Amino acid sequence: DKHARVRAQLQYKAAKGTRSSRRRCRRLQQRLSAEERRFQTHINHVTSYQIVKSAKDNNQVIALEDLTGIRERTNALPRSKRERRLSNSWSFYQLRQFIDYKAIKFGVKLILVDPRYTSQTCHNCLHIHPVKGESYRSGKKFVCGHCGWIGDADLNGAKNISTIGAVIVNQPRGSGLSCKLDVRGGY
Repeated sequence: DKHARVRAQLQYKAAKGTRSSRRRCRRLQQRLSAEERRFQTHINHVTSYQIVKSAKDNNQVIALEDLTGIRERTNALPRSKRERRLSNSWSFYQLRQFIDYKAIKFGVKLILVDPRYTSQTCHNCLHIHPVKGESYRSGKKFVCGHCGWIGDADLNGAKNISTIGAVIVNQPRGSGLSCKLDVRGGY
């Protein structure tokens, strides 16, 4: 947020200023951009190290959602300018790469989970909304119409990713993990 504010101020000054002030603002923006990249890289290194170290210490496996194409999917949704900036300015792929190589270094298994239906399935009863195109998720809130579980949608998705990761590790040839369709809904 701080970098975005400073960048906006510099752009405003460059638009209103003289040729020399525009040049100075451009140089400052380049320096600010490099500083922001270094900050993100540092945070990604620290975060990835903590995730992998915690998994190693607790003898756990790391399950991550495969976020390939996340920006294209999320930018199609109606969101505020601030939300778009926050999701588009962070380097998710770099974080995944750091977790990847540190997991190899520390001998921790890493599993990539297919993101389909992880945020639409209730982690409590494994139920998906029976009407195609509909979901129990509404923004940041998840309300299951089948078992009545209410909670944070991201927490629900994380628990689903954890469950799928555990199934892949414990039963690599398949499992009984499936959803039940409610006949009343139309399918």
